[in-house]
Amino acid sequence: ILIRGTSEPSWVATPARFGVSLDRAMRSHRAREDEEEEAEDDEEKYLKGHAVPDDCSDGCSDDDDDNGRFGRPTLCLALLALGAIVAAVWSLLRGRPAVGVANAWRQCSGQGRVGGPVRDLHVHFLAMAIEDLPHADIWNAFFAGAPSGSYSAWVHCKYPDKCKENFAESGLTAFTIVPAVFGEWCTDLLSPMLQLLRYALAQQVFPPGAPAKFVFISDLTLPLKPLSVIRAELGKHPFASDFCIFPSHEWFPLKTDNSTWRITASQWSVLAKEDAETMVNVFPQPSPDNAVQVPKVENTSWDDFEVSHCIDEGAVFSALFGLFHTDKRATTANPYPGIGPVLFNSIDGIEQGCCRTWGFQMGHVSPEVDRQIVAHWEQTSQLGFVLKELIADSESDIRAPVTNWNEILYVVDKLGSAGLRALRQSSFLVGRKFAANSSFPGFAEVMFAE
Repeated sequence: ILIRGTSEPSWVATPARFGVSLDRAMRSHRAREDEEEEAEDDEEKYLKGHAVPDDCSDGCSDDDDDNGRFGRPTLCLALLALGAIVAAVWSLLRGRPAVGVANAWRQCSGQGRVGGPVRDLHVHFLAMAIEDLPHADIWNAFFAGAPSGSYSAWVHCKYPDKCKENFAESGLTAFTIVPAVFGEWCTDLLSPMLQLLRYALAQQVFPPGAPAKFVFISDLTLPLKPLSVIRAELGKHPFASDFCIFPSHEWFPLKTDNSTWRITASQWSVLAKEDAETMVNVFPQPSPDNAVQVPKVENTSWDDFEVSHCIDEGAVFSALFGLFHTDKRATTANPYPGIGPVLFNSIDGIEQGCCRTWGFQMGHVSPEVDRQIVAHWEQTSQLGFVLKELIADSESDIRAPVTNWNEILYVVDKLGSAGLRALRQSSFLVGRKFAANSSFPGFAEVMFAE
């Protein structure tokens, strides 16, 4: 699977999510051997059929046209990247190291929405919790000394009175609790997201009109960089949003049309102000008693699609940017403003977009297969490399419980000095899951050092 994971925006191989169907992503060795000869022929035919146009010989521009969509230069850039991506994927599927994967694609570059960098970015941290944000000492250290007007912090609690009580006891003052609305895991975590956005957008930021970003986090998420670094990174492209887009075999197909899809993405996204405003305007106002109704997109309803993910993963991207239309060829690419070109790729295990949150979550197959998957990711991705560093650190403690949903969720119980450095030196701005009942000595000193 390809996902962003270096200090400069780049592509490296990493694990299947966020719920990737591993029975499809992990083929048996015998099946791979049977397919290898055919795959080599297909690869050769594909690469021969997608030569780079002559007008790309001197490089391609990211400039967009007057409509904010992508003109020929950006499509040209997409063609340049396709060959590298396909070669990398085939290499990974055959168990060989890919050459040039790190430079195959760039999607933290705000393509299609020009502007930036800016210094006065206002960052809204939007947390979703049950009854507490357990690491108050770390959050207090993170916000300490922050310039006035540089951030806001909001939290939606399932039990707001318990949050007030726990915040008072822990001394956490940075987060403002918003009125609770309906929220149920998978059924509807979109309502709390909308409620957080509504209150954050209603706040007057200074200076007036300053660009803003909206960062969704969970109660077990912690920042991995100083606030100044997060502001600078998100301020490079202040008008573009960041989404971790799931592999295309996890998108929702239209039941009556196998060429129309809802793109699915992680709920731990970062929204630019324009997209945050669109989201609260497109969706109904959340209510305390009922799940939010997903609006129609291009005259199709939520029930018109084969839904296999949670609403917060399947409804947001399409509501903002529309549906994905494809003929299922690996060459199909749709441009999205601020996101860049998104590919439909029939090869299992391609993630796209700009991922800002570190976390390791995967489907459970069997202990043997699980070990093989993790070992592969440790060698081919920064996300896996960070996990490897944490596990190798004798002072760190990482566990991988299997949930009732047959997923493995890696949880950090303890961090040693090597584990702290691995997280700090990664490209990720925040990370999860950090155990609620654990403390992390030295975390603030390492993570928030300028």
